[in-house]
Amino acid sequence: KKTVDKKIQRTLENIKRVHGIEFKIKKVFHREDQELYYKKYFSPPRKAYMLRQRIGKGVEKDLKSRKGKGAPMLRGIIALVENNDVQYYVKRGGSGEDALKFIRNLLKNPKKTVEKCYIKAGEIEDEEMALLEAFKAKNIINGCYQTYIAVGYFFKENFGCNLRFIDVICEEEDGIVWVFEIEKELNYTAIGQAISYKYLCDKDNPGINSKPGVICGTAPKDLKESCENNQNQIQVFVVNEA
Repeated sequence: KKTVDKKIQRTLENIKRVHGIEFKIKKVFHREDQELYYKKYFSPPRKAYMLRQRIGKGVEKDLKSRKGKGAPMLRGIIALVENNDVQYYVKRGGSGEDALKFIRNLLKNPKKTVEKCYIKAGEIEDEEMALLEAFKAKNIINGCYQTYIAVGYFFKENFGCNLRFIDVICEEEDGIVWVFEIEKELNYTAIGQAISYKYLCDKDNPGINSKPGVICGTAPKDLKESCENNQNQIQVFVVNEA
């Protein structure tokens, strides 16, 4: 264990010497330290959303014991940090080999390694944002748009559930709040999320006048019609339609 730790530190020193990339070792001996770093660098909603896209796992479940319901477990994590924000992380792994392999790749080819870490979130975000911007340009719904909004605080506080993230909300001047999911093609997952996130939004904000919707590039005709004819009245906006 100590041998692996020494190898990790030596590799970090070599990265600094060869590529000029600085590193810091944070001491997290106490539970309070881990809780502090977790709240600052990993758990804020927008950071958690971005990391979830890049890592492929929810931050809370990945970094906390008892499947997200316990204390943060940050020892041995290697994090890529830019402008004081964690952009990506790798857990130590059972023997420390996961972290060691990652930083050895970073030493060998830092540019390629970093690009590989960032590409998943970049592709998802760019595709979704392009659909959103195209939808906004049509002036179908005008209002104040916000992206990546956390919901589920009611259930988190009362039952310890994890937060969820709405792709987009739009508040119109008359007070109607649209809860949007964005998908390249309309599918059952987007429909389910639109219904679920509207419900969570309503629980967090009693009295809110919300509507569920899906913004998509394309949509099967029968699926779109079934959305608009059901009791939940989900509205589907197909950006690529004339």
